[in-house]
Amino acid sequence: MPRATLPQLLAARRIAVLGVTGAGKSTAARLLAETLGGTVIDADNDIRWADAAERGPWAIHAETEQRALAERLTAEAPWVIAAIPDVVDDVVRPRLDLTITLDYPPALTLARLLRRTARRIVTAEPVCNGNRETLAEALGQDSILRWWAQTVREKHASALAREAAADGVPELRLTDPRQLDRVLEALRA
Repeated sequence: MPRATLPQLLAARRIAVLGVTGAGKSTAARLLAETLGGTVIDADNDIRWADAAERGPWAIHAETEQRALAERLTAEAPWVIAAIPDVVDDVVRPRLDLTITLDYPPALTLARLLRRTARRIVTAEPVCNGNRETLAEALGQDSILRWWAQTVREKHASALAREAAADGVPELRLTDPRQLDRVLEALRA
């Protein structure tokens, strides 16, 4: 995916926000969708995780359900999706006008993730379609913190590869949160 230009950014109506866990994808997608007057699609809440009240804690939708949800949610622009689950990549990516990757320094994303996780544990804030993070989960086998450690290098390498590619969806790789502020300002102008 070649590096995005300003005209491509201004024309985009179907945007994916990508990045490592804790980068701020959901927040960035919400801000972009508000600016564009479009729909925000939070892949965790809207596609991946089933309703905890209906199916129990941390239940994932079947692949067929995830694909149907992605088809429906991305059918009409404008929209901004926070993350693209692997199982729906072939549904979402061909519809994209632009990807924005929050490729922030690892120390920043880890600090954000630690603060967010601590807040969610203390407040019992519902996440991922009604689930709740606990201290045991944060320190356990399926820890979001472990997931960050396992994927942070891969996410950075993927962002660099997409930006350097000769063809594909234009890629805007942001390396500092202030760059997102400038993107939002450009879209509002």
